Amino acid sequence: MTSLVVFRSRHFMIKALLGFLLLLFASTTSYAQLVRLRPGIKVGGNLSSGVGRDVEDSKFRVGYHGGATLNLSVGERFSLQTEGLYTIKGDKSLAYGPNILAELHYLDGLALLRYTVTDIFFEAGPQMGRLLSVKSNLESVTEFSVEEGPFRQTEYGYAVGFGYQDPGGLSAGWRYLGGLSNIFKAVQFSEDETQQLQARNGALQFYVAYRFFNKNK
Repeated sequence: MTSLVVFRSRHFMIKALLGFLLLLFASTTSYAQLVRLRPGIKVGGNLSSGVGRDVEDSKFRVGYHGGATLNLSVGERFSLQTEGLYTIKGDKSLAYGPNILAELHYLDGLALLRYTVTDIFFEAGPQMGRLLSVKSNLESVTEFSVEEGPFRQTEYGYAVGFGYQDPGGLSAGWRYLGGLSNIFKAVQFSEDETQQLQARNGALQFYVAYRFFNKNK
């Protein structure tokens, strides 16, 4: 009798353990389907100029951007996309307005919250740029030093836009990059007088991108 009770107890425990493992496997599988991490690549064009209170008649510059992306999706609608992009900004102005008067090369980092409805997504988030090099629009100025030149080495801003995401991984979109920090260094004329030019970067971006490890439909 005792052996039968022990056998039934062991049988019940084995069944309970198997049920727990099956439930754990199903939960893990569902979680893996819910949360996905997908790398990608991106390339596109820019239309940039100077914006701000002191900027006057800044001429648009046509440039480009490109780099890598990493998308962390939670469910079907929400995702966080981080990007590392090489981006050309600045303007094409040849006369002091004040204007930027230079082509600015940045390494931009972005963290964007995305909301997707069917195949259309909307995105917004912060942006930080590190100035890599400067090329003057004026022939009389042959070279700018990033460290000792008039431009700040770091800029802060935001990005907002929308686009189309194909289930196969290809996407296309538009967004605006708006600067929040002045791109020029403050100029100190004396111990009591410092002047800060109110000028920031502004750029429209049009791009195509591809992300890997997509769902098969």
